[in-house]
Amino acid sequence: MWLLALGGVPLLVIGVDILLEQRIFRPLQEALFPPDSPQIFEPRDTIWAWAFIVVGAAMVALGLKELLAPAKVVGGDDAGLHLRLSGPFHPPSLIRWSELRSVRSERFDDGGEAVEALIVEVGDDAELPDDPWGARWIESGTLAMLAEGWDQSAGVVAQRIESLRTDATLIDQRLDSETRGAAPEVPIPPDPDADDSTKP
Repeated sequence: MWLLALGGVPLLVIGVDILLEQRIFRPLQEALFPPDSPQIFEPRDTIWAWAFIVVGAAMVALGLKELLAPAKVVGGDDAGLHLRLSGPFHPPSLIRWSELRSVRSERFDDGGEAVEALIVEVGDDAELPDDPWGARWIESGTLAMLAEGWDQSAGVVAQRIESLRTDATLIDQRLDSETRGAAPEVPIPPDPDADDSTKP
């Protein structure tokens, strides 16, 4: 993401320079064109300048945000596994624990370069995007998430996911056993017509 922030800086500089004193482009204009030549910049070029500023500022802001407070790419809770597969401005995709077949770390061939990836195998019921962001479908039901830039290795993430799935499965089993347990006893009120010899 730091490349995204760096890419927005030239756009900001160009846009601000066009709108203000043109300290960068005016010497270049005077060096390339004679003084009596038409002006390079026209009033309508301010539209492009504002476009450069808006796009450049957005790129810098998004890049800095991801550097200082990166969005969580992989997460898990009692509901299932959460993967950010639709881009930074979309909610993560949910894979329920019952839909998750396996998860592991593996070296993945990405354009001739071997990179570390988190391999996630899901069932047919999982609703995931056809063109995932930061991941690749390597075969039907098998997703490879590129782990470059993660603060933890794909192997550590896979172990933590398996631990979360085990804990969630144990909780579900305990709740299920409690739900199918014996019904609580309901006290039966005494019959007022019955002879109670124990009364004084």
